[in-house]
Amino acid sequence: MKIKILMATFVALAFALALSLGSVPSSAQTPEASPPNDSPFTAVYADFRQHRIPAGASLWYMFNYGGGNKPIDIIIPNGGLIGLEFRVYTWAQAFHPLEDKFVGRGTRPMVRCDEGRCPSPDLIWRGAFHADGTYFVLVINPTNVWRTFSLFVTGENVWHGIPTPTPSALSQPVSVPTALPTAPSATTSITPTTATTGTVVIASPSPSPMVPTPTPTRLVENDSPFTAVYVRDNREQTIPAKADMWYKFDYGGDKSRVMIVLYDGNVSGLWFAVFDPYQAINFTENRFVGRGMPQPTVCEQGKCSGNDLVWVGSFPVAGTYFIRVTNPNDKPWTFKLHIEGTNINIVE
Repeated sequence: MKIKILMATFVALAFALALSLGSVPSSAQTPEASPPNDSPFTAVYADFRQHRIPAGASLWYMFNYGGGNKPIDIIIPNGGLIGLEFRVYTWAQAFHPLEDKFVGRGTRPMVRCDEGRCPSPDLIWRGAFHADGTYFVLVINPTNVWRTFSLFVTGENVWHGIPTPTPSALSQPVSVPTALPTAPSATTSITPTTATTGTVVIASPSPSPMVPTPTPTRLVENDSPFTAVYVRDNREQTIPAKADMWYKFDYGGDKSRVMIVLYDGNVSGLWFAVFDPYQAINFTENRFVGRGMPQPTVCEQGKCSGNDLVWVGSFPVAGTYFIRVTNPNDKPWTFKLHIEGTNINIVE
């Protein structure tokens, strides 16, 4: 009898424990909600911002392209280092995901490092298309932890976002065409991958109405090294308040002298920094080769700091180098940036 009572007590305790475990709030088990853009039908525009991707998940992004074989650069800074992947799709490929065909994927090119040459920490793809239209990027996280990343899609003929539709525009169901457009041919040399094991018939799904996420307003076109423009030597330009503007120049790598001048930078409060290619890709770390400094000049008091900011230096490696002009003021400012050297190029 005592044994039966003891067993009953154990059963009751086990039942109570099960109830208590079952009452743990679901938010404690899933601390973050998965992003909604988990299919091409809910893809959002690439917006240069940081995003979170769940462990083992895939997120879809899109961008508009004007065609004409203009180069497209897609980069996830440090994406290779943290174990992410990405693939590039045409419209038709994106809406037939089971066929597993895509234009290309992000790769890690070899770059200089302390050991000589190492795989880049970044994922990079460069290509172009004959046809205009909307193209897609699938970001994949095969790791078992959440990751934070930024997706940069840049190019002369690339743009992001569309205006948010009015509520009345969403009152009608979104229709999906029964025939998908012909996939434009890509000039990139990467061959689409196929992984079909048999004939698959896919019915066109009917997605729920959605409101596309518009791209945040950008103060200037060249607001990152990925959208940098060649130095507009000695031309007047206006930089908005609290903004950065990025410029680039090609260099031959022969250690020849380069001089960069920001006229009246010491008066206006503007400043500039010079970045090598690796520092530019990882610009959020805010590491740079050097910055413009005022030069001593003769004045009534003897020696004073000049009005201009100047940087003089050289590099042992050929490549594209970058200049970031920063305006910390509360108002826009007009400036002139000058560069000179025997082995530089600032022509597109």
